[in-house]
Amino acid sequence: DKEGGPAQVASGHEGTAQTLHFGDTETNFTLLQALIVQEAAEYAAAYLDCHSDRDIFVKRHRTCLAVGDAEIASIWARYEEFKPHYPKLRFIGRDEIARIEPNVVKGRDPNEPIAALFSPDGYIVNYGRLAESLIKDAKAMNPLLETHYRTLITRVERTESGYDVYTDRGIFRTKALIVTAGGYSLVIAKQLGYGLDWEIGPVGGSFYRAKIRDLVNGKVYRPQ
Repeated sequence: DKEGGPAQVASGHEGTAQTLHFGDTETNFTLLQALIVQEAAEYAAAYLDCHSDRDIFVKRHRTCLAVGDAEIASIWARYEEFKPHYPKLRFIGRDEIARIEPNVVKGRDPNEPIAALFSPDGYIVNYGRLAESLIKDAKAMNPLLETHYRTLITRVERTESGYDVYTDRGIFRTKALIVTAGGYSLVIAKQLGYGLDWEIGPVGGSFYRAKIRDLVNGKVYRPQ
């Protein structure tokens, strides 16, 4: 890793909203996409639940707040489609929203219709610490495992026996190579002849962080 530790860029604690995505309250996912995300999230959740003493995560509920008749109709249709696959998912109205997330309702026009999708299972994850935990467990299982930080990859070349990874600290030779470098992964893939017809465009995601504790009690999404 080119940084001083694992998962400090795209997975750094200030680089994401620290959400473990299950796909039900995130309306940018279709059902098919959500089920793929759900399977992966359940693996992560199982690991987190087994390591609750490591200060990696906290559990909170998740809501997707709909405002106005059109958004409410949209999330109701989503609820009907998703509930066979997400048994804990619920559709809730203003009174229950006010009980669960009072500041979401406080000061809002009482005549403005609102509703929400609600799930009690939400994980807020420090993914940097999660990576550190995974490495710790991996090294416990295999003491020969090595990690190298402050190590910048300059290029990767395919060889007859595998790959040569050129870095500012020498060449690493390997039979198998997995690259998890966020947007930089495509650069390395193209060096190996993959993804030549792909490009990456920057798209900004939005999330809010408040200095006031308990402004909201869990994750609050909006329809996307």
